[in-house]
Amino acid sequence: MPVEIWEVVFAIAVAASTWLLVKRISLKRKWVAVNFKQETIPDTIGIMLLLLLICYLIVDKVKQPDALLMYTSLVWFAGWLDDRTGTFYPKGIQGHIKHFLQTKKWTTGLSKIVLIVLAAAVGLYLGDWRGYGQAVLAFSVMILSPHVCNALDTRPLRVWKWTVGHILLFIWMGFPLDDTSSILYGTVVLLTWGYIEKRRKGMLGDSGAAVIGALLAWSLTHHAPLPMQLSLVLAYLAITIIAEKLSINGLLIKIRNVTAGG
Repeated sequence: MPVEIWEVVFAIAVAASTWLLVKRISLKRKWVAVNFKQETIPDTIGIMLLLLLICYLIVDKVKQPDALLMYTSLVWFAGWLDDRTGTFYPKGIQGHIKHFLQTKKWTTGLSKIVLIVLAAAVGLYLGDWRGYGQAVLAFSVMILSPHVCNALDTRPLRVWKWTVGHILLFIWMGFPLDDTSSILYGTVVLLTWGYIEKRRKGMLGDSGAAVIGALLAWSLTHHAPLPMQLSLVLAYLAITIIAEKLSINGLLIKIRNVTAGG
């Protein structure tokens, strides 16, 4: 079914107006952070993404919309707490747990970890899964994917590129491309998010990276075959372990330098 011009204009208008509204509120409420260029910009792309998801669920038919929205909203809230009240130290899952065991002080990072696990449990409970094997894999993906996106979000567009890579993976797996309206809407949202990050008008923050991780997880658990889900769970685990031991940003810079030098 061909896409009408009005659909393109409408999708662009919805995405652009949503960001302008979020940006205005963010600046007024001081929902900002300092980026790697030492610029103070809104860290609320996650709010835009969540609002655009709600708009999509209102106008389009999606399987289990309540489960998707509940899971994604809880994951967003976990990241939002860390954005607003989190501290630079301690870092990583292991760091927060060790800090708690040593000081008996609860951190926002621990709250984020617990909330993401809770969100995955809610998604698991409300979702429709075929057997225990799929349920276990889905639960693992829904926990790990937001953490991986948070670990990668150390420079603009890294999570964006990660998302594009997943989209190409979906296409390679034979993901149906017959719903042109949904593809158009998703493309406009992806390009809007990419433009905002590229131009350093805003950043994902923990909440935005968590939302992307949640959406990728939901797509994977509902469209990827079980062997692919298992492979990605192992890959996500490897990235999570590496992030606990090393700096993801430093590792990526080293890889880029080696590649450029070669």
